[in-house]
Amino acid sequence: NLTDSNDTTTLSPFQAHYIRDFLIDKINRNESLKPLFYPLSSMLSTCSFNVVPCLETDFLPFVSSTYGLCYTFNAKLKYSNNDSIRYENKNGGDGNLKLGLYVHNHQYVPYVRDNVGIVSLVHDNTQLPLIEAADIELAPGRKHKLVDTLLASSILMNKYCSDCSQQCLITNFIIQISSLATPVEWQMYEIKGFVENSTIPLPNNWTTTWREHIRENYLAVNVVRETNIVENNTQTAIFGVVDILSNIGGQTGLWIGISFRSIMEVFEMLYRLICYQYFLIVRAVRKKKQIIIQ
Repeated sequence: NLTDSNDTTTLSPFQAHYIRDFLIDKINRNESLKPLFYPLSSMLSTCSFNVVPCLETDFLPFVSSTYGLCYTFNAKLKYSNNDSIRYENKNGGDGNLKLGLYVHNHQYVPYVRDNVGIVSLVHDNTQLPLIEAADIELAPGRKHKLVDTLLASSILMNKYCSDCSQQCLITNFIIQISSLATPVEWQMYEIKGFVENSTIPLPNNWTTTWREHIRENYLAVNVVRETNIVENNTQTAIFGVVDILSNIGGQTGLWIGISFRSIMEVFEMLYRLICYQYFLIVRAVRKKKQIIIQ
């Protein structure tokens, strides 16, 4: 029995090994995992898009098998209208998303993860975020700047196959990453107030070491569009239907013409041989008749 203990404050490495199995069992029972994860409101200190504040409700939650409960900003659902979509030029801006986040690392489960921070992914808002494979890891104590360039690719299957088994339209973001130290002194009390008003319990030594805790847990993310120019890579067919038919017709005509001429030359040669043999036979018969008459 993994819980056969009176100690409810510590976790052994052996017990931590079964946390993943516990979560899988919860999913198989169709039970919600949200009570086990941080609510976004306890982590999202500040948020703005093109200088306009954004809220927790502007994020769409989804569950990752590696990172637990994750959130997507500006997601475009398949069967929803576009009223909630924020475009890059909204409010006269250039698509600048700024986030201030607090990770509460004193609440991390021991022996499960060996790092502290936030993972992020810049992706097209119609695509499923495969954050386990292409995530960007962001450390606390830094203000991270993610500069994105949009690269769109289209393959020929999109044009010639109505039921394409592969992804025909691919949208990638080329990301350049840089960072500076944060937070600065004037931000400290604002962040302190946010942490103390959140639903997450404070560390035991928060009163005396809150500044150190903030530097170890706070980070900022600034997602910036480098340019409004989209780089497109498109596959095009070297030979179209008209080109193929023209080439087939031209080659067929050429070979038919050559073949017909060759056949006629063979017939002509046979005709000449027959005529020559006929001439030899007729001449031999005439000579034979002349000898008999004499």
